[in-house]
Amino acid sequence: MESAAPFDLNEAIRQWRTNWVEVSTLRREDLDDLESHLLDSALNLQAAGLSPEKAFFIAAQRLGQRPELEREFGKMNPQRLWLCRAVRMLAGFYSSR
Repeated sequence: MESAAPFDLNEAIRQWRTNWVEVSTLRREDLDDLESHLLDSALNLQAAGLSPEKAFFIAAQRLGQRPELEREFGKMNPQRLWLCRAVRMLAGFYSSR
């Protein structure tokens, strides 16, 4: 029986970031800031004795859920938020035809 590959924190953060890239209310600088907080939090949790995997998942949860973060960053980038909503509405309109 093969053992599972060890958890790679850097790969988990890369995948996390890839999932967030599509959020148009986030600028690259916003995403860099969130990623930095995620990494710092995960490393602090590891230093406190958690496994890298558990530390990552807890750190990601502490950042907040996607809708909440989109709203908060949308407040800082209101034009981008409205543009994103308009594009989604148009995409929905044309896909329903």
